Amino acid sequence: SLHGSWTSSLNYFHDFINGRQIKCSDIDVDFINRFKSYLLTAKSIRRKNLYLSRNSALSYFNKFRAVLKYAYSNGYLVKDFRSMTEGIKEEDSERSFLTSDELSRLASTPLSDDILRRACLFSSLSGLRFSDIKGLCWKDVNDHKSGTFLHFRHKKTKSLERHPISQGARKLLGEKGKSHQPVFPDLKYSDRNNKRIQDWVNRADIGKHITFHCFRHTYATLLLTEGVDIYTVSKMLGHKNLQTT
Repeated sequence: SLHGSWTSSLNYFHDFINGRQIKCSDIDVDFINRFKSYLLTAKSIRRKNLYLSRNSALSYFNKFRAVLKYAYSNGYLVKDFRSMTEGIKEEDSERSFLTSDELSRLASTPLSDDILRRACLFSSLSGLRFSDIKGLCWKDVNDHKSGTFLHFRHKKTKSLERHPISQGARKLLGEKGKSHQPVFPDLKYSDRNNKRIQDWVNRADIGKHITFHCFRHTYATLLLTEGVDIYTVSKMLGHKNLQTT
């Protein structure tokens, strides 16, 4: 979650300064670059035998730089150190996704956690992020003669969406409940659930590393494969710019 990411950023900063109290006057370009170097070489706090991934370091450093910008804008820092330092470049990573045949095999493979199973398949048929699926309530699901639309605000971009979904995606939601009830109650993003997903994928004889976010990639790829233009795909994913898509 977003809150968890900020908390993790704070934990790594606390580890970097060894728990000492830091004044705003202690922060300069050298201090910022040393923190960046620390993140790029730090061991994971949660998994002591692993190093922090580059993209995680990027995320945490971006949080720190956002704080620098806020501090300068509000007079806590005498210089705009954020503009005087470079961020961490994103590491290219493989965007795993499932083909149509693989998705069909996965759908026909049982998973004991039915809520997790339906949420994964729903993401692949709707393109919604985990945070939006978790926050989806029945008041956001609007069934009409012309089809089903989701009316919700993206957790990440805060944009309001009217998102059409297919009959197959609607079927995965199940019978409509009370207005403020979550559609997928008790859905959690955790290492345990990602392991369950990978075990599920393995049992479907799919030789790929798949996490929950890969189902969103699957949705986008399936649309493109069916000939949907990238501008429409970008809109369906809720992206603010085409470059992200």
